[in-house]
Amino acid sequence: GMAERIKNTVFPRTYRNVLHFFIYIFLLLLSLALENVYGFLEIPLLIFISIPFFMLEKIAFVIQDPFENKPTDTAMTSIARAIEINIKELLGEKELPDPLKNNGFYIM
Repeated sequence: GMAERIKNTVFPRTYRNVLHFFIYIFLLLLSLALENVYGFLEIPLLIFISIPFFMLEKIAFVIQDPFENKPTDTAMTSIARAIEINIKELLGEKELPDPLKNNGFYIM
């Protein structure tokens, strides 16, 4: 039940816009703070510091919908199979399904 509730929760676009806004404000202030650094070091240093922030924003965007059947999503089928196996073991059944194996790189 909680998984459906999470799936139906909409992440507003303003979340991403505010995140972008603050990243750009931070980078603007950082560039002003780095003004005393030699000119040839300022731009590479600013890029090097900004990359993790933009990567975190991209990761947040990719994982914000964990139930959309994408490779980065929660492996619901695998979790459901593990729960099924555990319940059947508790009930004492002899015929248990095999746990799901990954076919390639991801388990869906």
